[in-house]
Amino acid sequence: RVKVKEAELEGRTKMISEQEKKTHSIQNRLFLLLLSQLKKNPNEIPDGFTQADIDELRYELDRIDA
Repeated sequence: RVKVKEAELEGRTKMISEQEKKTHSIQNRLFLLLLSQLKKNPNEIPDGFTQADIDELRYELDRIDA
């Protein structure tokens, strides 16, 4: 019975890990899409974002580039 529970937990852990990988991949693609949008139109704030969001993103990008 304990082995069955361990197998169930391992299966759930694997499913969660795969879901986290998918989520991370989607986040990366959305981030790259946002970056390309900002490069094309640096003065335009994309829908769903505030000027503070964009300023924070630019600050983080400048830190990465430095």
